[in-house]
Amino acid sequence: FADPDPETTNVVLATDIAESSITLPRVVAVIDLGLHRRVDHNQSAGISALATKWISKAAAKQRAGRAGRTQPGLCLRLYTKDFHEKLPDFEPPESASMPLDRLYLQAKQLAEKLGTVLDSPGVPRTAEGLLRQMVQAPSLVSIGTARIRNAELGVISAANEASTITSLGRLCLQVPIDLRITRMVWLGALMGVAADAVVLASVLSSMDPFSSPSPLFLREEQVFVDKLRASTSARLLFDGGLLSEPLMHRQLFLEWMTQFHESTWVYGDKERIFQARRRHTQDFSFRFSLHRGRMEHAVAQVLDLSLRVFRACGGASRAATSLRGLIRGLGYVVNERGDLSGISWEGWREFQPEQVFEQDTSYLKALLAMSFGDQLFIGGYGTMPGNLELQPPKTSTIRSKKQTASANIDRAQVLLSAMAHHSLPVRQTAVFGDGAGTGTGSVQDLEGYIEFVCGERPHRETVKINEDEIFSLVPLNASHGDRWQPLQSRQRAPLLECPRRLPAEFNLLSQFEKSMRDLQRAKSLASGNWTFGVVGVQHPSILHWEWMQPMSGQKGSPVRCEAIMDRKNAVGLVSYVPKEPPAEAGAKLRRVATLAVAATVVGGENSSRAF
Repeated sequence: FADPDPETTNVVLATDIAESSITLPRVVAVIDLGLHRRVDHNQSAGISALATKWISKAAAKQRAGRAGRTQPGLCLRLYTKDFHEKLPDFEPPESASMPLDRLYLQAKQLAEKLGTVLDSPGVPRTAEGLLRQMVQAPSLVSIGTARIRNAELGVISAANEASTITSLGRLCLQVPIDLRITRMVWLGALMGVAADAVVLASVLSSMDPFSSPSPLFLREEQVFVDKLRASTSARLLFDGGLLSEPLMHRQLFLEWMTQFHESTWVYGDKERIFQARRRHTQDFSFRFSLHRGRMEHAVAQVLDLSLRVFRACGGASRAATSLRGLIRGLGYVVNERGDLSGISWEGWREFQPEQVFEQDTSYLKALLAMSFGDQLFIGGYGTMPGNLELQPPKTSTIRSKKQTASANIDRAQVLLSAMAHHSLPVRQTAVFGDGAGTGTGSVQDLEGYIEFVCGERPHRETVKINEDEIFSLVPLNASHGDRWQPLQSRQRAPLLECPRRLPAEFNLLSQFEKSMRDLQRAKSLASGNWTFGVVGVQHPSILHWEWMQPMSGQKGSPVRCEAIMDRKNAVGLVSYVPKEPPAEAGAKLRRVATLAVAATVVGGENSSRAF
């Protein structure tokens, strides 16, 4: 960093990276809050969460050392000296706060090798014995949990120290991705869809390549709205109505590969292919509102993982043949040494994606369900109760969560009946009001708000109803048949306009609402640069999710875990519009249950909520 102007006071906001990784010149004072964000692993639930924790004395000393490196300085700690003395001396090791699943498997492999090479009686013969010899050894509980999880995943033959590493476990040791995702690759090879499984595993192990515009960084309102429309449309287009993030990213990769072969003669040495791939990725990313660097990383991940899995397969197997086709589609062939080589002009032939990839996506959904079925979610109308009430609740004037959930179902029935009474199309009618805990605030022209966000003003007028609460029902315009462009890798996506699901405008309105909430938390809405504030949108047919995982509250009592899906993608706003909504007051809404699985579940600071 360059020296600051001596007549200017600079204030630097820094994360933990400033403790040891960088040196800022001319720092005269450090203000230490004594807090940091740390990933903690919940052993009982099997999920990790980013939590706010107190630092250690060593970290406090490092922070203080940022001042006084080039001139005298001071450190102001915003906590007492007595509290500082009670802090731990050092940060706990990662083995105490992170899952040990992969480390246990690696220790088991090493113990097997040591047992065959060394004959000394002090040499550990088991994974547990090896882990116990670490400088800061993990607890026996953590080791036992890792052993059980490895057995459940199938990477070891049984949940005991005498077990052996399975064929799946051998594959897990050869690829640098999550064990559960590796199991999907293994299952995909057994099911005859090795190329699809590798692509799915690669995109699940990479960062989201779609752009995520934020009003915190895009200060021009219209620019933000335009980018938000482009990003949301691209996500929905590649999802194709399948309501699956992995399949959405797979379709994105297939389109990238198809257009790569349409625009480029894919042959030549490795450097020529690499440069052609980068140029194509740049153009492709601009067209579909992608982050170019992340898209390049996803493609490179597919290439690396396909080669690693190919080396683990038998040369004459169906999986190896499929992976050869995938590698050729990326512009390479595997030579006699098992390394990549370019494609010569004589060896060039037209790429046929239907010979490499599975065309029936329901088969791939079955693969995802098999791979991640141990992380199961159930969705239904209305918010779920917070507690498992094993006994009847005591009389109280406070409304219980179970009563709140029942009231939300009643509200959904009232809204659907009102739509039927006013002859409003249920699928296309957006609901604004206080029912979801968010109000329309000072927005008087809801039609103008929808036009501002979605780009088209509703043709029908707003209907207001008052059923204990005031709601505004706004029917959105019907979509056109040619609304979604065909892809070169997929000609049609009929599920994009499924009558059981909500139109794309709901995703866009929901994303804009979330963005305004982010501005509100950052206290930037009051700046006056934004036309609209937080405007909550809802629909009675939107499903709410629960994670089917045994969870315990602070007192050990069982609690239900609410699941929050990321609303950036189509799966975050799943709905089921009833064929025959209740048309009369007092009519009951027919309940539905929808099942889903997730490759990754992240916990929050609240144990009754997962993301």
